[in-house]
Amino acid sequence: MLRIWLASGEELAPVSRQKIRVWDLKRHLRTEHGFPACLQRLICDGVCLEDAHYVTSPCELQLLLSMDASKQQRLAVGAELVSYAAEEGPARVTQFLLRVCPDKDFHGQALRVAAHKGRAEVARLLVEAGADTNSPDAKHKTALIHASSSGHTKIAELLLDAGAHKDACDLSGKSALAHALCNGHIETAHRLLDAGADKDLRGLDGRCSPSLILAACAGDTEIIQLLLDAGVDCSEALMPAACHGHSEIVRLLLDKDARALDGESALARAASNGHTEVVRLLVEAGAVGQ
Repeated sequence: MLRIWLASGEELAPVSRQKIRVWDLKRHLRTEHGFPACLQRLICDGVCLEDAHYVTSPCELQLLLSMDASKQQRLAVGAELVSYAAEEGPARVTQFLLRVCPDKDFHGQALRVAAHKGRAEVARLLVEAGADTNSPDAKHKTALIHASSSGHTKIAELLLDAGAHKDACDLSGKSALAHALCNGHIETAHRLLDAGADKDLRGLDGRCSPSLILAACAGDTEIIQLLLDAGVDCSEALMPAACHGHSEIVRLLLDKDARALDGESALARAASNGHTEVVRLLVEAGAVGQ
């Protein structure tokens, strides 16, 4: 049994472990009591224990929280804030870390991590603490792009309500909407469209977003219908849909008067692949074989 006291004299709940590494004990105390691991100092017989040290039961320890505000500690606190944003655990740890971490760069990093991992409560605390919702990572992905790419709709809503740029693009030219569509996150895409996200899904090269082409190739009728309802030009999806024999998507596109933009007609591609239902739909719509 490990018995641990705070400097105030208060005894914490004992830890029923025969042997445990100091760092793992700190993480346990963080989970149970909300003390950031990087601020904990565990003292045994007047000696501050190193993180790699092991303590063996029975043992009595004193827990001190170091708040020296040195540069080294500030960096450690910031690093823990970012890493903890990716972990499951009580949000009160984030609150504690935010109180002792003034560096807004770390706040932005932690927000992107929380958005990617779906930690909504942590993301909320970071936003309330003033984290920059638009700070990008090395690939120019913002927190909104991370949330949308992972399908975390509640976090996307939080970021949009906090003023996140709806149409920011990463280095590949893909927006949050394009990422949501590419990964099949319909609810998130709906929320982005409701918020007024740009419907132009063309990338940096001016071509239609791969998400639209992928949806057509995979026969994802729901995505195509969502985009059509939002007024997105889906004409470039006709060719891959016809080529893969997705008759329902072809029907939807023809209802919107879509036309193939490639040199080879959608009719020819459908016929060569033996998709008779698609051929029938195209012929009825007035397509002429080449």
